Amino acid sequence: LDVSTVEFRYFIRLLTRRAFIWTEMVVAETLVYNAKNQEFDQIIFADDHDEVELNPTLRRFCGYWDEREFLKDLYPGKSFDYINPHPTICQIGTNDPEQAAFATRIVQKCGYDRIDLNAE
Repeated sequence: LDVSTVEFRYFIRLLTRRAFIWTEMVVAETLVYNAKNQEFDQIIFADDHDEVELNPTLRRFCGYWDEREFLKDLYPGKSFDYINPHPTICQIGTNDPEQAAFATRIVQKCGYDRIDLNAE
């Protein structure tokens, strides 16, 4: 179908809870760029200086969705049964090994079940 937006994945998950669903391609360079502190042009790390802080912007660029937040925005004031988004596979695209490693760490923090790395 060539489409795997958050809304599409939610719809497919309503139809079946067993199928693996792939995200749209996540561009590793986008994650690196958005993780950088624009004032200092460096990546912002959490307290342990080993892990990158996972902020809402990085979650959005990873194609991450929290169904409760998604439905709350779509239908304000209504409540719904929770639908588990798993299993979901995140696709990462890059040709830079360092950016691939960085993007993989970010995507793992989002809680995807598997990672599909697309590189040349």
